[in-house]
Amino acid sequence: MAVSYTNRCVRSLQDLKEGDHLRVIRGVTVEKPNGIYDHHMLVVCVVNDTTIKVIHYTGDVRNAGDSFSSFRSAATENAAEDADAGRAEIAEQNIVVDLKTEKLEVLDYAEGERVFSPSESIERARNRLQEKDYSLWSNNCECFVNWAITGHAVSNQISGGLVSSGIGAATGAYEGYKEGGV
Repeated sequence: MAVSYTNRCVRSLQDLKEGDHLRVIRGVTVEKPNGIYDHHMLVVCVVNDTTIKVIHYTGDVRNAGDSFSSFRSAATENAAEDADAGRAEIAEQNIVVDLKTEKLEVLDYAEGERVFSPSESIERARNRLQEKDYSLWSNNCECFVNWAITGHAVSNQISGGLVSSGIGAATGAYEGYKEGGV
């Protein structure tokens, strides 16, 4: 099952609304203008011209500002030192955005696809804060946001074969990028 939506490019954070499904296209380069993979978030609010509050599945918050993405978590400096520190977790965070270097899109659901209002979607997402049940194949960031909005935990990246067909290439590209080769 796939969720049907159209995408629109974010030109200003002021265009975002509470409950928007935000897609960040990561790994965009001159050679790869469509990026390597997508990250999905639920917009809680716009804080100012450069910062948004979102709920999303995130990795180790100590590494939120790594060189693979310029997204920086305001929580980075306060990350807990515990056994689960490296596991992906659902978190509500302020994210600093540079629209000159980041490619963001709002995903607008087709008629009848959105089941929950923006405020209901945020409440549903908040009920899962600190969850650490991430799975690339069945419970990823896109599944989480789609679930909060539609009640269906599905990923178009997975069901469409985008990740499964490109995971080796993406992993190799990322490893090369970390080494400075890509």
